[in-house]
Amino acid sequence: MITIGGSKQTKTNILRDKIFSANLITEDIIWLADYIGNTKGEEKLKDDIQYDYKWGNYLKVPVLEQSNWVYECEVTRILELDGSHLFLADIKNIQIDKSFEGIDLKMIDLKMLNPAIYAPYNYFSIGDRIGGCGEWKNHLKN
Repeated sequence: MITIGGSKQTKTNILRDKIFSANLITEDIIWLADYIGNTKGEEKLKDDIQYDYKWGNYLKVPVLEQSNWVYECEVTRILELDGSHLFLADIKNIQIDKSFEGIDLKMIDLKMLNPAIYAPYNYFSIGDRIGGCGEWKNHLKN
């Protein structure tokens, strides 16, 4: 799922083609995501800085070469919101860097993936694991 507000080239492309990629943004490439997210593709090519991309293995979607984890997604439903569009999609392919081959997909260690997280006007890294699904039972008062 992705929500895009306002006028953006990415939104125009998704509305037209009904496909998109979701690239995991890590601490080492947050500057690239910041540049791509803050540069309007409707006004000019996003080529002020050097970065590499290729096309997806399953869908013709752009994939950042620097991203270690990429979802290739096909839109199944579009909801129009007040000035935004919410795109619901099926994941058609996941590209995972060789350094993560064999990762336990039922217990992914986010600290190992090193994702950067966006909160309005700021970026953060992942802290320590604080619990797991189903562990609420450990906090019941007997």
